[in-house]
Amino acid sequence: MNINKDVLAINDAFERLKKSSESVGYIDSSIGGLHDKLDAASNFDDKEAYSAEIERMSTMLDLAKDDQAQARQEIKDAFEHYYS
Repeated sequence: MNINKDVLAINDAFERLKKSSESVGYIDSSIGGLHDKLDAASNFDDKEAYSAEIERMSTMLDLAKDDQAQARQEIKDAFEHYYS
């Protein structure tokens, strides 16, 4: 029964990595779109708003990348536990 718990832990770790990687990709793409809008903006208020949103999204991206790194570590730990 121990092997089944280990396999489930590995599966859960991969699922977390998948979700965090999707978040990283989505946020990164959103930032790219905001940069395009920033470049196309003609008035100062729009540029300021897009800049603020890019900054907020960049913070979210950093958090998502941290979560992704933790998920990778969970995978390593789960495999180490499985093979120990």
